[in-house]
Amino acid sequence: MDMKVSGMYIARQLSFSGVSFRIEEIGLDSDFKEVYNKAAKLVSVAPLSNVNQIAVPVPFVYSSDELGLVSRKSLWGQFWSSHQRFFKYLCIAAKVRCLVELAKKELETGKVSTTQP
Repeated sequence: MDMKVSGMYIARQLSFSGVSFRIEEIGLDSDFKEVYNKAAKLVSVAPLSNVNQIAVPVPFVYSSDELGLVSRKSLWGQFWSSHQRFFKYLCIAAKVRCLVELAKKELETGKVSTTQP
């Protein structure tokens, strides 16, 4: 607040007049589909290991005891939150190569390119 009062901080908005927007649909290549399928298979096996009482212990299941948690519910919540975040960023990463190519084309024509996930 002191910076604003003394004139050292100015908040401005960008003007969107003359701006055009477009949505690009980027297809997934077979390499990414393989990575995605392997990641999905890995994640789907981890929780089932505890449910089916497989002899191989899953560190995730036993970490709640080490942390002294009364309930594993919060730990599972963290697990699924991380699960969703991982796959979201995995899908975003699949688009980066194509996105860079699109941005370079726009820059070559003298335009400015911005992106949003």
